[in-house]
Amino acid sequence: MRHAKLVVKVAKKFSQLLLVEIGKAKLAKAVKRNRAQKDPNVCHTHDFCDANVVMHHALGTCKVIRTKLSIANASKLWDEAWGMAKKAEFDESRIK
Repeated sequence: MRHAKLVVKVAKKFSQLLLVEIGKAKLAKAVKRNRAQKDPNVCHTHDFCDANVVMHHALGTCKVIRTKLSIANASKLWDEAWGMAKKAEFDESRIK
């Protein structure tokens, strides 16, 4: 699978899993806090769960962890998928 398509797939899965993990109300609060956040490296999903575990699960579900991606490529995928999901406010339908 091409990198860009994989980023989209992981971003969507991450958004789905966050919704399941923290629910609609808390996810809406995280989005609201992210809108007000000045530091682009901060994500308020961490206020409600260990979002790193959720992303790890998303990567596993998308079979990224089982591939032979280098650490650098896996980290890049993680960052890009998270950024894409955050930019779409974790709304799967807005991730393209």
